[in-house]
Amino acid sequence: MAEEPDPQEVVEIARQQLAMARSSGRVSAIALTHAQLGMALASAGSPQEAIAEYRAVLEYLAAAQQDEDYEHQRLLRMTSALSGPSDIDLNRLDCLVRINMADLLIRTGRFDEARQQLNEAEARLRGLGKRTLRRQIRELRARMDHPEASQGPRYSGTDASGSPAERIAGADELLAKGQPVDAIRIALKVVEETPEDSPRIRAQARQLVGMALEAMEQADDAVPVFTAAWQDYLVAGEGAAAAEVAIHTAWLQARADDSEAAVHMLEHTLSTAQGLAPQDSARLLVELASRQDHLGDSKAALRSFGHAERLTDDDRLIADVTHGMAVTMATGRSEVDLDERVEAITLFDRARDAYEALGDPMAAAGCEHEVAALLGRLRSREPATQRYERALARYEAIAPEDRNDPIWSDEVADVRENLAALINGATESPLLFRSGGHLMHHGRTP
Repeated sequence: MAEEPDPQEVVEIARQQLAMARSSGRVSAIALTHAQLGMALASAGSPQEAIAEYRAVLEYLAAAQQDEDYEHQRLLRMTSALSGPSDIDLNRLDCLVRINMADLLIRTGRFDEARQQLNEAEARLRGLGKRTLRRQIRELRARMDHPEASQGPRYSGTDASGSPAERIAGADELLAKGQPVDAIRIALKVVEETPEDSPRIRAQARQLVGMALEAMEQADDAVPVFTAAWQDYLVAGEGAAAAEVAIHTAWLQARADDSEAAVHMLEHTLSTAQGLAPQDSARLLVELASRQDHLGDSKAALRSFGHAERLTDDDRLIADVTHGMAVTMATGRSEVDLDERVEAITLFDRARDAYEALGDPMAAAGCEHEVAALLGRLRSREPATQRYERALARYEAIAPEDRNDPIWSDEVADVRENLAALINGATESPLLFRSGGHLMHHGRTP
C-alpha cells in the first residue's frame, strides 16, 4: 500500500511547481501554483509561513490584473468566435486565497485581520455562481462569533480512524472549509484501502477527490478522477449518482474541447445506468443535446431535447429544454432552415418568460439578448435594435448582488457594442451579433 506523502515533501513539490510556472511566464499558472504553495504550507502545520505566502499571492494577483498584456489577452478571448485555451478566474482565486488566509488568521486568534480579508473577499463576490465561497465566508464569520470553537487543532488529513463513510464525510467537511489538499489525502487513502467489491465507497471517495482538484483550479486533472468515480457508480448500480457525475464531467470535457468524449459518456450512462429516474434521464438528455449541438448535429440535438421534454415536469428543466431548442434552431449549424430560425424567436420568448417566473433575471435577459443577436444576423435592423434595447434594460435592472460577473459585464458590453453598430449602420464586422462576445450557448458555457 502506498505511503502517505510527507507534508514537507508536498511543500517542496509545490515550491518546484511554482519555479516551473514562473519560468513559463503564464500569469494564471504562476498565480495558481503560488496559492497551492500556501495551501501546502498550511497543511504542513506552518500557518505563519502560509499566511505570508498567501499575502504574496494577493500582491502578485493585484499586479497581474493591472497588467496591460493580461487585459489584452482577456479581451481577445472574450471577443473571439472560437473558444481559446481555458484560463483561471483570477478574481475567484483571489477570493479563495483570502478565505483560506482568514481561516488561518482565525485559528491563530487574529480576528481583526481575518475580518478584513473576509470583507475584501465578499466585496469581490458579485453575482451568482459563487455560493460555495459565500458559504465559507458565512461559516468563518460564525466561527469568529464563537472564538472558543476556533482554537482547536486543525484536522490535518492524516487521521485514518473511523469508517470509510465517516472519513469521506470528514474530507467533505474539510473541502467545504477550503482545505482541498487535506480532503484529497483522506479521500485517496479511502480509495487505496477500499476493496474491489465496494465500488460505491470508492466512487464517493474519488468523486470528492475530483471536487477538491476542481476547487484548486485543476479541472484537467479532475476529469479522469471523475471518470473513474462514474465507472464505479455504474458498477455499483447507483444510476442517479452516475448521472450526476456524468453530467458534470461531460461539461468539463466540453470545456476542454472534447465534446465527443462528453457525448460518449452521456450516451453510455443513458443506456447502461441502473435505476435511472425519468428526471435523471431528462437531465442527461439536456446535457447530451447541448453537446450534440456543439458538434454540429442539430437534428440529434433537437431529438434529445424533445425526448427530455417528454420525460420531465420540472419547470426549470422545461425552461432549459425550451432555451436549448431555441439555441439549436437559432445557430443552425446543420440543416436548420429560415422557418426554424424564426420559430426560435418564439421559443426564446417562452424561455424568457419561464426564467422570469423562476426568479432568474440573468437567464431571462440572456434570452432577450439572444433574440436580438439572431435578428441582427438576419439583417432585421429595427427589430434587432429594439431587442438589444430591451436586453440592456433587463441587464441593468438586475440587482448588483445578483449579477453573475464577469459574465454580466461581458453581456452588457456586447449589447452596447451591437446597439452602437446598429445605430451607426456599421454592421459588417464578423464579431457582431454573437451574444456576449461568444457563440450563443445553452446551459453552462464550455
